[in-house]
Amino acid sequence: MNRNVTQKAINLLIVWFIFLPCCVFASIYTPLNFSQVPVANQSSSAQNVAIKSALQNVLIKMSGSVQILDAPEVTALLKQSRAYVEATRFIANDTLTLEVEFNESKLHTWLKRNALPLMSDTRPETLVWMIVDEPSNSERMLIGDGNISTHHSMLRDAFDRRGLQVSLPLYDLTDLSQVNEIDIWGQFVDVIFESSRRYSPDYVVAIKLFVNQELNWQLDSFIKTEHSLQLGSYTGADEQSAIMSFVNDYAEVIAQEYAIDTTLFAKGEQIKTLVTIDNMGSLTDLAQVTAYLKGLNIIEQITLQSQMGQRSTFAVSLLGPPEQLAKLIQQNAKVLTLVDKTKNSESHFRGDETEDLSQLTGQASRPSMEPLPHLYFNRMP
Repeated sequence: MNRNVTQKAINLLIVWFIFLPCCVFASIYTPLNFSQVPVANQSSSAQNVAIKSALQNVLIKMSGSVQILDAPEVTALLKQSRAYVEATRFIANDTLTLEVEFNESKLHTWLKRNALPLMSDTRPETLVWMIVDEPSNSERMLIGDGNISTHHSMLRDAFDRRGLQVSLPLYDLTDLSQVNEIDIWGQFVDVIFESSRRYSPDYVVAIKLFVNQELNWQLDSFIKTEHSLQLGSYTGADEQSAIMSFVNDYAEVIAQEYAIDTTLFAKGEQIKTLVTIDNMGSLTDLAQVTAYLKGLNIIEQITLQSQMGQRSTFAVSLLGPPEQLAKLIQQNAKVLTLVDKTKNSESHFRGDETEDLSQLTGQASRPSMEPLPHLYFNRMP
């Protein structure tokens, strides 16, 4: 690609980012900067209490863990809750509710400056196979994607409170030919996990919800990935509390795996790496992929470094290790697929094979004696 075409690509990127809808950079799953909390009345003092509670909820979603509320920095932040509010509105439900929208960018910066964990907006997908044995019903009930029920809403609300995406099986002919009610009630791990492959989830969860001998609601579960299995049992006075107890524990498991350590940012440091993406067939592809990468919280800065045909190479500053970036990208395989570097070792550029765009991007070239970590991906067609 000659310099004129490259300059046009950069100009297009500038126009793209100026007019790009805000939803492109919003959370890929649930909005993380919103929270709905009960409020005693519409007075200013009651709103202040509700806003603090809402900010606590948002911090838990953004960091991935309730442990963030133990940080001493959070105590000081909560005293300035209103400074981070973008908008509020009252909702007339069974109880008066206040919906609070916080400035997501400001909170991200605050978390990073205080070296607190930050979860990426791109979060793992969870497929839940759920069966409920309710005393008032004569039959056990499967909770599927098209099943609009109280338990369906409870499950989705619980995941939403922790900023996690959840999906449920369709229970179409394909599902029913592979898994049945007995498999889910008996929590047959292998059968359920194999039947889940068509959905390509990151985590497979099975939930059995029933009333035990002590007349408490009990939730038995398993969490399964390709390489791990975790069993659990929870009880509660009602279905909602049992479901919420499970989801809270599950969210902590996800946070341990995916939360970004922002200590480097707090120290004014980042990890430098190169990201090469093949099959970039148009300027639109280039703009879309750049917007996607820029929206990942682990990426602090990204610059197009070189372009050769359909191969784009970006210089990237990271808050975490390159391996974590690869993991986050692979969670959304509809955009990019990881290339096996052992089969593409010849793909590492030599200085005379690439077009140096440092003059166009305003970035200084890195000395060749310090090779950067290099990640390779393919653009999905």
